[in-house]
Amino acid sequence: MSHHLAHISADAGSRFLLVGASLHCGIQQVARDAERNRRRDLGAVEALGVELIETRRVLASSRAEISAVQRDAAALGRELAAANARAVRAEADLARLARAAQRQA
Repeated sequence: MSHHLAHISADAGSRFLLVGASLHCGIQQVARDAERNRRRDLGAVEALGVELIETRRVLASSRAEISAVQRDAAALGRELAAANARAVRAEADLARLARAAQRQA
């Protein structure tokens, strides 16, 4: 019986060691997966940081373009007002000439 008990004990011990080794491997795999996920997430965060920097650069560029367009629009508005004033003066001059021509006729 003691031989049988020793055999069962050895079998149980080897199974215990096998379960322990499997558990250890499982824990290591979980740790590797966690590290891989951490690195992937860190890469995603870095990519978002780069994208944020690019977005800010585009925003600054867009603001500069908007300012330039606003300056151009203001200049065009002034030119249009000056052209309108010239047209009003030309119409007034034309009306005076027409009246003068009627008086001489």
